[in-house]
Amino acid sequence: MQDSYLCAAVCAAKPAPVRFRLFSLALPVCIWGMWAVLSGCALDPRAAAVWSGDLSLPEFTGSSMPAADTVVLGFSEPVTVASASMITADRNLALDIPASVPAAEARLLLPEVPPPGDPFVLSVTVENAGGNTLSLSESFSGYNPRVPALRICEVRTVYSKPRAEFIELEALEAGNLSGVRIETYGVSRSKPKNTVYEFPPAEVQKGDLVVLHYRCLPDPSVPEFADETGSDLALPGGKDASDTARDFWFPHDKAPLSVPGVFLVRERKSGALLDALLYVDSGGDKTEVPYDWMLAAAREAVSSGVWTASGEGNGGTGGFPAFDACGTTATRTLCRDSAVPGSSPAGWYVCASGKASPGKPNSGERYQP
Repeated sequence: MQDSYLCAAVCAAKPAPVRFRLFSLALPVCIWGMWAVLSGCALDPRAAAVWSGDLSLPEFTGSSMPAADTVVLGFSEPVTVASASMITADRNLALDIPASVPAAEARLLLPEVPPPGDPFVLSVTVENAGGNTLSLSESFSGYNPRVPALRICEVRTVYSKPRAEFIELEALEAGNLSGVRIETYGVSRSKPKNTVYEFPPAEVQKGDLVVLHYRCLPDPSVPEFADETGSDLALPGGKDASDTARDFWFPHDKAPLSVPGVFLVRERKSGALLDALLYVDSGGDKTEVPYDWMLAAAREAVSSGVWTASGEGNGGTGGFPAFDACGTTATRTLCRDSAVPGSSPAGWYVCASGKASPGKPNSGERYQP
């Protein structure tokens, strides 16, 4: 639901003819330019006028939903909102756009408040000082005011059929999961491998375990992989489905996880972080996050305070130290030590072989190389 669909249109209003000449005069401009070079004469003034205006477009930089009735859109330069509409499953509602001073941040009031978790799309056209317009459509879900505190308890990063990768969360208080996001930042063949999963509405109580499985593997006994959003926790699922936890399924058969990697648990799109996990597999050597595209995620985790840079016990060398996941397999998972406060490399261990426990309390038995 993170995807944005952008379409840009240049509409330079001064002089007005430029609007129509920008593309239709492209070929004549080339011809005039060639004629000017060959003949030694000055470029036709009409062609020069096309290029003398400001044809730069504003760039969309991101969005957030700080309240149930408010959406904020960011841009690379001051803009004014020309039009906006809210599109739901059955309605298309125009937004009231009051006169405003151009700004790099557009704060829009929704015409109606969508229920928590209900998807909608905001379609907006903005204009910069040069009269150039940018149109975009951005997806959102209804604001959830009851996001519970969550922490990561267990992670499997290694696949071995039929055991899929997963992340397990514990609810530290009652609330609703609607809109909570799990972001992963990884690597594949030295290139970024990043994903986002957003939970549907589901009530949780303090102490509940939530498992997101990162593959839906074909299984004749499982006609459908159903997210457990209601009271039934025994719906059909894959190999590690649990009847003691809420199971959710990433709708793919190839997992996006990698080693090294970064997990961020976020309260909502562009919202505050609830927890984080930074991990590498270095065999006790250097345990800093190694790739540039992971550094932004690691930096946010550390600066927000959800991941503390105290990796001395696991070979941390400063910067953004990560937990050393050396030795992890499909049956030896990354487990949190609940006795260690906060989130840091010192609070994680690799469990003993065969002690992976998705949907159940972690085993205290530790892997001994």
